[in-house]
Amino acid sequence: NARSIQPALLELDTPPLLYLGVDEVIFILDLPTGNLLARYDLGTPFLWFYPADDQLIFAVCELEVYAFTLHGGLKWATNFPDVLKEVVKKGEHLEVTVLSDQTYRVDVLTGKNSRLETT
Repeated sequence: NARSIQPALLELDTPPLLYLGVDEVIFILDLPTGNLLARYDLGTPFLWFYPADDQLIFAVCELEVYAFTLHGGLKWATNFPDVLKEVVKKGEHLEVTVLSDQTYRVDVLTGKNSRLETT
């Protein structure tokens, strides 16, 4: 029942940073020097990066979304009751769909999430 999730890289030009997501950890490196700026241990396996705008980078994990500033600081984290399937930015919100097809709205400034009612 073992599975392998490939590491993911995200390179930023300004400031020159490298985000590396591996298993349940995100590393943030300064590109010119290679120095480790930050290490974040996640609650569940990292899946992909979602750079949605010029202010935040979202790291999508199995059960959580993390928001990072462009300088590598953690802004917020929010979790969900089921494995994430899709994350889409719509204005000032993320719409997160989980495997059970429930959709949640996440405020990009605060990370507060709420379940959207289906009609």
